[in-house]
Amino acid sequence: MADIKILDCTLRDGGYNNNWKFGCENILNIVKNLSEAGVDFIECGFLKNHSNGKDYSLYSNLNQLEELYQIKKNNSVYCLMINFGEYDLQNLFKQKPENTSLRIAFGKQDINAAAEYAKELMRRGFKIFLNPKNFSTFSISELSDMIEKVNRINPFAFSIVDTFGSVKTDDFAAKCTLINSLLMPDIKLCFHSHNNLNLSFNLAKLFIKTCSTRDLIIDSSLAGMGRGAGNLKTEEIAPFLNYEYGKKYDLNTILQTIDYINYDKPSEKMSLIYRLSAIYNCHPNYAKFLIDRNILSAPEAEKILQAIPRANKNLFDDKLIKNLCT
Repeated sequence: MADIKILDCTLRDGGYNNNWKFGCENILNIVKNLSEAGVDFIECGFLKNHSNGKDYSLYSNLNQLEELYQIKKNNSVYCLMINFGEYDLQNLFKQKPENTSLRIAFGKQDINAAAEYAKELMRRGFKIFLNPKNFSTFSISELSDMIEKVNRINPFAFSIVDTFGSVKTDDFAAKCTLINSLLMPDIKLCFHSHNNLNLSFNLAKLFIKTCSTRDLIIDSSLAGMGRGAGNLKTEEIAPFLNYEYGKKYDLNTILQTIDYINYDKPSEKMSLIYRLSAIYNCHPNYAKFLIDRNILSAPEAEKILQAIPRANKNLFDDKLIKNLCT
């Protein structure tokens, strides 16, 4: 069995629930506690061209992480995510990499441009995660082509990202097997799930079993805080790895850290709408639109989601969903 590590993405993915306004003291306490608990990677938020101040987990450069570096314990690595096309690298090139990894999220149509972006960051000394979005929409041939390009880049890690929360176990296992067989052995493989179908924990265990010969990284968040129906829970995967794989994460400290997140969990009705969006393999913003419009009747929401044309499922179309709701 190769090594398995946890990447906590509360401050980044969890920000979809509170517009990334965790509060300065809460951000510091979350990072400090996760580091003390032995969490291997801590995703501190997004890199954007403009930050909103210390109360937000949004950063325009690495200097804004200075306070976080001062409180870091153990060997935790900080991460920041960049949505490809939303950040000017000139803002970053004045900074030293420190012990920070960058995660580049991109759509399948942007793979070539994202590859050049990643190579430039790697030349600057950054460890890079490549995070292609919408894993469930990739065919076997598309995955094979992508892995060939990823191998040429040779990043620190490649991520399987279930953006829609719609991955099913059989398809997931087959695609994980393919990726594991094609990906260069020194590239770490990461899994980021969304719990729309309540499968995140089972998929994480399947991921570990299927790719057992490779170093793995599993994304999770405190209380499952994340976009849509949320993510795999850090407090769920950490004790599992302790018991089954001899890891030493401090569960008590992780549980205490949950007090620092300002999080209203999705209601059962909201979770159901996100579950329906996953069943019909639609972008989660369609579910969010229906929830914001207070369309929480399952039959009505299902009818609308069912009516979204295949060509419009992958990218959110505001005009289309408005028309379907009238």
